[in-house]
Amino acid sequence: MDQVIQELLPIIENEALLHNIEVRYISPEKPCRPVWAGEELLKQVILNLCKNGIEAMDEGGILSIRLIFLPNDDFLTLEVQDNGPGISSQAMNKIFDPFYTTKENGTGLGLPVCKRIIQDLKGDIQVSSGETGAVFRIKLPCFSG
Repeated sequence: MDQVIQELLPIIENEALLHNIEVRYISPEKPCRPVWAGEELLKQVILNLCKNGIEAMDEGGILSIRLIFLPNDDFLTLEVQDNGPGISSQAMNKIFDPFYTTKENGTGLGLPVCKRIIQDLKGDIQVSSGETGAVFRIKLPCFSG
């Protein structure tokens, strides 16, 4: 997954630059085990989460991308965090519903598609939000062979 993120960073950074946003990628200290996922599916999820985070911050802020791998764990965790205004409790209950959007030109399909991809990969996606942004946390099972 580290390689996938490294490939996407120039695209994410270019988009962030247009909004005066700094991108910080924190990779794990130890090499990650591979996950059961195709690169294209991972790219779709990562780009969508990063794009949402960038758009949530309007102008200026920090988008953090963290890849967490604990050597004794069977999962790889990806966190995408923004320091925008956060997600309202009303929206929090609906953000994974198809066609729900808070964006003027949004389709409401990005997060539901991300959730479906992650579930199909036997993973989990969660979101938490406070007054200073949101964190999307994805856990994917590692290949054990």
